[in-house]
Amino acid sequence: MPLEDTSFKNIKLISNGCRLDFDISTNNFSIINYDSPYNWVSKKKYDFFKSLKEKQVVDYLEKALVKQLKLMIPKVNFGCIASGGIDSTLQARLISCISEPKINLTINHIGKDKIINSISNFNSYLSPAISVKNLSKKQYVQNILKSYRITSSPLHTHDLGGRLEIAKIFKKRKCKVFFSADGCDELFGGQQLYYKLFSKLKKYKHNISPYSSMKNFNFSNRDKFLYKYSNQLKKYWLKINKKYNFLGLKEKNIQSSLFLDYFIQSINVANRSNDLISCNYSIEPRNVYIQKSILKIIINLPLKYKINFKFPDKILKQKFLLKKIFTKNLNKKLIFKKEGFSGFPSSLYKYLTNKSYLRMEKFLGRDIIINKYNYYDKKNYKRDLNWKLINVNLFLNKFL
Repeated sequence: MPLEDTSFKNIKLISNGCRLDFDISTNNFSIINYDSPYNWVSKKKYDFFKSLKEKQVVDYLEKALVKQLKLMIPKVNFGCIASGGIDSTLQARLISCISEPKINLTINHIGKDKIINSISNFNSYLSPAISVKNLSKKQYVQNILKSYRITSSPLHTHDLGGRLEIAKIFKKRKCKVFFSADGCDELFGGQQLYYKLFSKLKKYKHNISPYSSMKNFNFSNRDKFLYKYSNQLKKYWLKINKKYNFLGLKEKNIQSSLFLDYFIQSINVANRSNDLISCNYSIEPRNVYIQKSILKIIINLPLKYKINFKFPDKILKQKFLLKKIFTKNLNKKLIFKKEGFSGFPSSLYKYLTNKSYLRMEKFLGRDIIINKYNYYDKKNYKRDLNWKLINVNLFLNKFL
C-alpha cells in the first residue's frame, strides 16, 4: 500500500506519529512529528526481557494485556470477535474475565472455514457462547461491492466482505464498540510464510519479507511510482535496521522485517480497512495488541518469543509467546492449524471478462506479469494476480 500517495490527485497521507498544523497568521500548513515507533526500540528493554525466564515473560505480557484491557472496556454495549484463532479468542477470553460482552461473534464463510466445526469447544471459556453468522458467496459479493463505496479505493484485502458483515451485526445488536485483533501475525511472526522464509537463511543483508519490500521486482523506466515506493521501503528498512543494531545480524534483520510488516503492511491494510468499514456503521473497533503500551513490549521482545525456531513442538513455534498465554488461559488442544484469510475472492471472477482482464493487464503494465518468476508465492501467483486485476477492474469500472 502507498506510504504517502493516494489514488486521488493532490491528496496525500500524513505519516503515523505526525499531525498537520495550520498557522492562521500565515495561512501555511506544517507537519509536526510528535512521536515515532522507531524510537520505541530499546536495547534496555530487550535486555530486560532477555534476562527473564520464559514463565516470567509470559506473565509479564499477560498482566500488561489485562491492565490495558481494563482501560479499554467501555461502559456502553460492546462485543468481541472470537474466531477460534489465537489472537481474537485470547483477547475475548481475557475480556471475559473482566467484563461480559453483549456478544462474542465469529463469521463462517460457508464451506471454507474449517475451524467452525470446533467452535463450540471454546464456549466453556467464554461468556456468552460464541454466536456464528453464516456468510454465503452471494452475501460476500454483495458486501464486497458495498465495501468499495466505503473505502473509495481498490480494496486493501479481500476479507472485507466478512468485516462488513461483522460491523452490521454489532450495529444490529446495539453495540457501540467491538474488539478485533489485527496485526499479531506481523508483530509475532505468525504469517505462514515467515517460518519458511526466515528459517533457511543464516545471514542476509536486505529485507526479504515480501510484505514490506519490493526487492525481487523488476521495474521498467516508466514505473516512477514503483521506483519511489521501492526507495521509500528501502529507506525505512535502513532506519529500523539501525535501531536494532544491538542484535546479531540474523535476528536484527528478522526483527526489522516484522517491525516494518506491521507498521507499513498491517496498519495500511488491516487496521485502516477495519476502521473505515466499522466506522461507516458507527461502530468503534478496538484492539489491545496495537495499543502503544503493548507495542513497546512486543517490538522489544527477543525473537524466540515471536518465532522460536528451536522449540520442539511445531504448533507453538510461531507466535510463541501468544500461544503460551493462550495455553495458560484456554487449552493447547484448541490451537488449530492456521487457515489464512477468509472470503470467496474467486466468486468475483464472473465480473472479469477476457476483454477487461486484458485491459487491466495493459493498464497495470507488463511488469506485473514479468515478475511472475520473482513472486514470493509462486504456487498461488495466478490466484493472487487474478484477485488484483479483479479488484482494480471492479473499482474503476463500477465505482468511478
